[in-house]
Amino acid sequence: MPRLAKKTRAKWRSEARSDPEAAEFLKTLGDHIRTLRTKKKLSQEKVAEAAQLSPQHWVDIEHGRTNPTVTSLVGIARALGAKVRDLFD
Repeated sequence: MPRLAKKTRAKWRSEARSDPEAAEFLKTLGDHIRTLRTKKKLSQEKVAEAAQLSPQHWVDIEHGRTNPTVTSLVGIARALGAKVRDLFD
């Protein structure tokens, strides 16, 4: 597969981030993560530490303002005592 020029990759990435469906998905994911956390009566600070994320990054994920990496999602699932797939249900 040919590599895209850096400028083309950046444009594609920024367009994908501004897609309304992507934004809605990130918001839904964040809401679900928040629900799982509150059901376990965990503070954002405590669970962020357990997931090895900064508290601000955790807040941004819960509010759908950032796109968490797969490794972040693995840490989040572990901190919540869940499986990664549970974050999407």
